[in-house]
Amino acid sequence: MTEHKAKDATCTVAGNSAYWGCDQCNKFFSDAEGKTEINKNSWAINAKGHKWDNGKVTKNATTTAEGIKTITCTVCGEKKTESIPKLAKRANPLKIKARTAKVKYKKFKKKAQKLAVTKVI
Repeated sequence: MTEHKAKDATCTVAGNSAYWGCDQCNKFFSDAEGKTEINKNSWAINAKGHKWDNGKVTKNATTTAEGIKTITCTVCGEKKTESIPKLAKRANPLKIKARTAKVKYKKFKKKAQKLAVTKVI
């Protein structure tokens, strides 16, 4: 009898529980004495698969270049990246028109008097 030790499954690789294999008949057993025969599927443990986090932006997107989001497996630490689309170009919604105010001379008390502007953009 050959002992096969237990091996934990990882994100990408299957594992197995402990079992013994008979070198003469090629059968598998759950005990060293060969009393309890098991089939091959009963000791196999499927790979767990990655558990991805929400990711972190590692490069911000701009109007001229895509950004990058890095996503990490919380179990094994493997990383993958996703692209973030470029930002849409937007027209400047703020439009300013120049205005002039006409002030008649007779409104001033003295010729040297100046007009004070109180609203400035």
